[in-house]
Amino acid sequence: MTEIQFEKLLELYGDSIFGFCCHLTGERRVSRRMKPKFAAAVAVPLMLAIAGTGAYAVSKGGYFRDETNIFGTVTGSVYENANEEINVSLVYEPETITVKVVFSDPNAFPYREFETIDLNEFSVTDQTNGSEVSCGEIAPAMINNGEAELKIPVGKLDSGSYSVTVSSFLGEKKADQPLEVKGHWSAGIDID
Repeated sequence: MTEIQFEKLLELYGDSIFGFCCHLTGERRVSRRMKPKFAAAVAVPLMLAIAGTGAYAVSKGGYFRDETNIFGTVTGSVYENANEEINVSLVYEPETITVKVVFSDPNAFPYREFETIDLNEFSVTDQTNGSEVSCGEIAPAMINNGEAELKIPVGKLDSGSYSVTVSSFLGEKKADQPLEVKGHWSAGIDID
């Protein structure tokens, strides 16, 4: 449909969905009994398409979401629901817990764009008493063949079970804004 045809339809029928349905069916006018049927014929498929798109996006793994300020202006992007796309495991070294990060598909977007990765939101918890362990500053790690090792300085830990829970990573590339990758990853480690 060209722009001229669309303007002519608007001129003929205004913004009435019923008038447009008459145009599609070839009717001259819509009776009062037919208006609800036309509305349902248009509204039901439209609602199913909108609801199905969101459900499909969530079921297919990660997806991008715009971050907006209170005025509705887009201020950045976040990559959501990346649980299945990143694998996390732990190794304990004296006074350090190493978080091994492995991308399931390092050639998939956005992971192929990252040069470094960093822990953004995380916690280290002592499983024996449920207390959170204080951590030092973490440096971003270079990504090599879809893998990276982030070192969390934790000081001297008593023997027991510990877990690291990560809520988000920051993927970075030189001269680009960092991209927050959100999900839920948890891994445990026993220290003797």
